[in-house]
Amino acid sequence: MKRFWWAFVLGWLILTAVAIAVSWFAFPDWQTRQGGLWELLGIAAAGALAFVGGLAALLEKLGVFKSGASQTPALNINQTGTTNIAGQTVNIGQVVNQPLPPPEANDSLGSIPPVKAVTYVHRGTIEDDVKAFLRSGNGTGAIVGLHAPGGLGKTELAKHAAAELKGKFDGLLWVDVGEKTPPQVVADMLLKCGVQLPPGASYDQQKNELRHRLQDCRLLVILDDVRQKALAGLTDFLPAKPCAVLLTSRIQQIGGMNRIFELDHMTPEQANELLEAVLGAEVVAAEKEAAEKLAARCAFNPLALEIAARRARQLQGIKKPIARYFELAQARFSELVMDGDARWDMEKVYDISTLDLNETDRKRFCALSAFHPTGFAPEAAAFLWEMELPEARQTLSRFINLSLVKVVEGERERYRLHDLLDEYAGKKLHEDKVEEIGKKNALAEWVVALFSENPTVSGSVPHVVDERSNLLQSCEWARGQKNGELLARLVTQTRNWFYNIFKEDWSYWIAWLEACLQLGIEDKQLKANVLQAIGDVQQFRKEMDAALASYSEALKLFRAVGDRLGEANVLQAIGDVQQFRADRDAALASYSEALKLFRAVGDRLGEANVLAALTRLSLHSGDIPAAEKQLEQVITMRRVIGDLYSEGADYGNFSVALLNLGHKAKAKEYALKARKAFEKVGEQTVLKQVDGLIAACEK
Repeated sequence: MKRFWWAFVLGWLILTAVAIAVSWFAFPDWQTRQGGLWELLGIAAAGALAFVGGLAALLEKLGVFKSGASQTPALNINQTGTTNIAGQTVNIGQVVNQPLPPPEANDSLGSIPPVKAVTYVHRGTIEDDVKAFLRSGNGTGAIVGLHAPGGLGKTELAKHAAAELKGKFDGLLWVDVGEKTPPQVVADMLLKCGVQLPPGASYDQQKNELRHRLQDCRLLVILDDVRQKALAGLTDFLPAKPCAVLLTSRIQQIGGMNRIFELDHMTPEQANELLEAVLGAEVVAAEKEAAEKLAARCAFNPLALEIAARRARQLQGIKKPIARYFELAQARFSELVMDGDARWDMEKVYDISTLDLNETDRKRFCALSAFHPTGFAPEAAAFLWEMELPEARQTLSRFINLSLVKVVEGERERYRLHDLLDEYAGKKLHEDKVEEIGKKNALAEWVVALFSENPTVSGSVPHVVDERSNLLQSCEWARGQKNGELLARLVTQTRNWFYNIFKEDWSYWIAWLEACLQLGIEDKQLKANVLQAIGDVQQFRKEMDAALASYSEALKLFRAVGDRLGEANVLQAIGDVQQFRADRDAALASYSEALKLFRAVGDRLGEANVLAALTRLSLHSGDIPAAEKQLEQVITMRRVIGDLYSEGADYGNFSVALLNLGHKAKAKEYALKARKAFEKVGEQTVLKQVDGLIAACEK
C-alpha cells in the first residue's frame, strides 16, 4: 500500500512540474502577470492532484488496492459553501477560534503577560447596525476607519459579527485581502471555494467561474483589510446577491457600497471596560483618574488601549502600575508596543497605513508633523511641500481618503493628522534630521510671512488667529535650535498680536525676547526691534525706568541703520512713558518728533497712533471738547485705513482717561463706543475688558 501511495505522490509531483513547464512557455501571459508563477503553481498542483486522485479512485474500484481505515479523510466541498472534514461541517474560509497551543520557546515571549480576562467590548450602535445590515441581506457594506488608519477594531468587529450571523447563511467566506491584487484575490477565493480550473485559464475565465460559483450560494463574505491595490478591481471579485458582503478598510471612499459604516474610536465607557478586562476592575477602580488619563493618551484607540493595559499589567506588583505606565506612554509614542509581536506595535500598525503612498507622498505626510497637532491651513501645507495650492489640496484629499488626515471642524478650511498619527509621523520625521530642520524652519518662515502681511489686528483676518499654536511652536523650535535671528523675526513680526490678542502668552513672549539677546543677533535693525518689544512689555508692567532704558538702546540702533520708521515708533513709545509720568512737555516733544517722521515716511497708521496719544494729552489739559474733536479726526483716519481694532482701542483708552479724571458719564459713553467696535472684531477677551470698564463707569 505504501508503495502505491509513494508512486502516486511522485506521479503528482512529475505531472505538476510538466504542467507548469508547458504552460509557462506555451502561454507567455503567465510570465508577464504579477504573481503569475505562484498562481500557475496552484492551478497546476490542483489539476495534477485531481488527475492522480481520479486514477487512484479508478484503481481502487478495479480492486488494485483497498482503502485502509487509517486513510486520510477525504475533503469534500459541497454545494452549500461548506467543507466536510472527517464528518465535521466547517464554513468556507471560517476562522475557527480554538484554544491557543502552548507558546513556543521564544526569548521575547517571557515579557508578554497572560491576559486576566478575554472580553470583547461591544462597540455600540455601529455594531448593531452592521449586524442588522448583514442579516437583512441588503448587499454590500463596508466598515471603514473614521478617526485613525489602524487599531480601531474594524477586523474584530467583523469577526464578531460573522461569528454571530454565520448560522443565518449557507456558509462563511473570509478573505484576507491586504496587499493582494485583484487577480490574487480572485485566485484566493476560488481556492477557498474548492474550484479547480485548467492550467492556463485566463483571468476572465477565473472571474466568470467565481461569479458562477457564488451566484447560487447565500454566503456571508468578509473581505478584510481592503487596500488600494485591490480597490482598482473590486468589481472583479465582489459577490452579488444572494451573498451578503462586508469589507473592512482604512480607505474611506469606496465605490459600489450600499452603505458605509464609519467606525470611530471607543467611548470613555468602552475604554474603561477594555482596561478592566485586562487589568481587573479592582485595579482600574483603585486608579480611576490615572486610567482615564491613560485612555485619553491612547486617543481611545482600542489597539493602543490594549497594548497600554498589557504593559501596565507587567508593572503590577509596584504601587500604582497604571500611573507608572502612563508616565512612560506620555513621554514617548514608541512605548505603545509589546515586544515580540508586530501586531501589538502601534508603529508597525501605522507603517502598514502608509503602504499605499509612494515615497514622495510618505515624505509629505511626515512633513505635516512639523505643524502643531491643532492643525494647519492648506496654504501652509503647500508652502512646506513647495507646490501650488490646488495640487496641495489634491494631496490632502488622498491623505483624507486613506484616514491619515482629517478635517478640523470650524468655519475655515483647516486640517490635522489623525490622533496618534501626529506622533508617529513626528517620529519618522525626526529620524531624518536634515528633513526635520528644513520643514520646521520652513514652517517658521511661513508664520513670519503670514504675520508680516497682517501686522494690524482686525476682525478681517481670523485665519491669522488660527495660527497661534503654530506660532508658539515655531518660536520654541527656534529657541531650541539656538537660532537667534529666526526667533527674533518670529517674536517681533508678531508684536501687535502678542501685545493685543495673545496676552495669555506674554510669559513665553518675554522669555523668547530675552533669549534673542542671549543667543545673539547680528542684524542691528532686528536687535532694535527686539529691544523695542522688550520696552513695550516693561511699559505695560509699569517698569518705566527699564522701559526707557530699552527704548533708548533701540533708538540708537534704529538711527545707526537709518530706519526712520523704527525711530518714529520708539519716539512715540518714549512719549507714552513720559505722559504716564505726567511729564507732558517732554511727552509733547517726543510725540511731535514722531509725528514728523511718520508723515515723512507716509505711515498713516503711525500718524493716527500719535494723534490718538495727543488726544489723551489734551484731555489732561482740561479741554475735553477739543480732545473729543481730535479723537473724531483720529477715528476718521482709522476707518480710512480699515483699522477697526485700533478704533475700539482709541475709544477705550479715551474712556479710561476720562474715568481717571472723574468724568464717569462721558467715560461710559466712549466705553460703549469701544464695545461696539470690538463686537465687530469679535475679540472676546477685549470685550470682557471693556465690560469691566463699563461697570467701573457705572459705580
